[in-house]
Amino acid sequence: MSGDLKVTGNDIEFGNSETISNATDGDFLFTTGTTTGALTLKNSNTSDGIASIELVSDNGADVGDGYELKSVNGVFTITSDHSSSGTYNDTYFTITGNSTPASSTTTIAGNMLINGGQLGLTGDADLITLASGIATVAGEISVTTLDIGGANV
Repeated sequence: MSGDLKVTGNDIEFGNSETISNATDGDFLFTTGTTTGALTLKNSNTSDGIASIELVSDNGADVGDGYELKSVNGVFTITSDHSSSGTYNDTYFTITGNSTPASSTTTIAGNMLINGGQLGLTGDADLITLASGIATVAGEISVTTLDIGGANV
């Protein structure tokens, strides 16, 4: 086949019963009946192929209206084009994987807001509970330098 493929119905069905459907105008539904079925986007460049999904709303020429989910060489990032339209070079969230998940790192640029009320470490019973502007610590606090209101204590 050469040229465009036009489907006049609402579904494309593949040999293993997977489907792509636009039964609701404006939405695409990818369906598989397999328990571990997945939508996989793969870049076959074996040294530094970047698999990415760009989510652009409104107008692609505007800065700050697009985000990109990207995976390359074991690093997953969420970036945006806030600085320059279409560049996706402003990184907000990074997971650097490791074969030992506990040795992986997660980096969040900017502030992290926790609305659930607790911040804890796996394997540690001590928790920091945040509620109504008050931080409660179940355990010990060790402070090396404390700056309250601009005065070192």
